[in-house]
Amino acid sequence: MIKPCYDDLTGRMAPSGRIFVYAKKVYVDIKKPEKGHIYIMDRDMLSFPSNETFIIGKITIEADTNGNKVEFYIDDELKETDSNPPYAWQWNEHAIGKHKIKVIAYDGNNKAEDEIDAIVFI
Repeated sequence: MIKPCYDDLTGRMAPSGRIFVYAKKVYVDIKKPEKGHIYIMDRDMLSFPSNETFIIGKITIEADTNGNKVEFYIDDELKETDSNPPYAWQWNEHAIGKHKIKVIAYDGNNKAEDEIDAIVFI
């Protein structure tokens, strides 16, 4: 508790302490799919020491965040917005080749993003 107290140096009343206000830092992590994993029909089948991610068939993209809204992007095209945890979106449209999966989390005006590249056959 901060109370006013007499400051001998200035001869005035001054607060007995300070209050610091920090903006909330938003974070977001793509939980699924993970780098170095192979997914077949939405199941994690194998992990290997690589930064490549392989996806065969549909996949549920899952994000972990302390924000209150998540946007899901494929190759910088917005696919879904989710405002209710757990934050997830199922990618089941036709896609072949290398694609960028990106999630952006928001909390008010603060935002954070995470992305991975994946080789997909959906």
